[in-house]
Amino acid sequence: LPPVAPPAPVEPAAAEIVAPARVTPMVQSPTLAPTVIAPKVSPSLPSPAVVAVSRPATDGFLTFRNKQSESTYAASYSAPAWSYPSAGKPSRIGLRNLGNTCFMNSVLQCLYSVSSFRSDIEGEKYLEDLQFGGNKGRVVNSLAEVFRNMSDRSGLGGVPIDPSNLKRTIGERNESFSGFSQQDASELFLSLINEVHTDINSKTWFLPPSKTPLAAEQQQNDYALSIDSARQYFRLNSLKSIVPRTFMLQTRSLTVCGKCGNSSKVINTEMGLELPFPDTPLKQNEIIDIETLLRQYCKKERFEATGPNDSQGYKCSRCNHYVNADRQTTLFSLPKILTLTLKRFKSYGNFADKISCCVSFPKELSVAPFCATESNLLSTEFIINLLRKEQFDSGSDVPKSSAGKYRLVGIVN
Repeated sequence: LPPVAPPAPVEPAAAEIVAPARVTPMVQSPTLAPTVIAPKVSPSLPSPAVVAVSRPATDGFLTFRNKQSESTYAASYSAPAWSYPSAGKPSRIGLRNLGNTCFMNSVLQCLYSVSSFRSDIEGEKYLEDLQFGGNKGRVVNSLAEVFRNMSDRSGLGGVPIDPSNLKRTIGERNESFSGFSQQDASELFLSLINEVHTDINSKTWFLPPSKTPLAAEQQQNDYALSIDSARQYFRLNSLKSIVPRTFMLQTRSLTVCGKCGNSSKVINTEMGLELPFPDTPLKQNEIIDIETLLRQYCKKERFEATGPNDSQGYKCSRCNHYVNADRQTTLFSLPKILTLTLKRFKSYGNFADKISCCVSFPKELSVAPFCATESNLLSTEFIINLLRKEQFDSGSDVPKSSAGKYRLVGIVN
């Protein structure tokens, strides 16, 4: 059986969410075995790893990484033993391996540990928004069946759950997962949440097109840009869907002209981040931390133009020709569950190298230093509820700001 992912920690009371800063124990990510075959990647190359994280006020911090042998992992893992609260712990039960499908089972165990996502799916809150075209709701219904069986451990006598119905349904929508060979966990995760969203993407909760474009002064206002970007996204996506409400975040891309100082801002909607490794060569046994990868993601990018017609530079709207410029991407609004992909290979033309160094990360992570502003961090959940109230007079009051702190929930190798 595949290893069972640890259950999500019990949500602390409101008074316990804010804690004094302290040094947290580090979990070392062991080197990955170079034998994973992933879709859209040469069979000789490992697929990227995935990390998922969530706010402490909700569920925790998820990490998805490439599969490796259990013996290698056991020999490399040296972190302090996990401890779990005795109350409120969800049932823990294994999933049957359907060939080499432990990559899927590991993702399902981690998603099951996210209580807010699990309760919406398992409790069938999505039924009134179920779409009967295309998928006919089969993916989300199959996922709900798996979650219910995992929770009803006593009714099944503790035997492993058979996820073959969900596996078959996913394979019908994405042929990469139609067989029983080892695939990439990150690809499966993204495909699964996309199909769940498609199943419940009710047009009833779409926003109408905006009648008035942003004024010039608003185009330089981060908050106005953020709301406008969310409006554009929810013109074709349901405000009620559990997927954006759980995983959606926004990043801000700021480009500054090196000649006139004119700045251009773009707010992008994402369901996770792909973290690059540093440009400097890394040794196989070298250990870097997850904050280093986040700093690399937020590192300034330089555009160099040798002349006004050099397209290698940045075309400034004020100068009206190509110039030198700096661009930096930072986090803007934060989700309940933050997913991070570790990009463990680099391409050089027709060749690619695997980055096999170890990555360490704390059980508690603060992303405030990687946000556009370290104070008054914006919550994506607040933006979604704001739009629901504005258009449908529906939605609950949620805090506008986010603490920007996350807890570890589980790791998929």
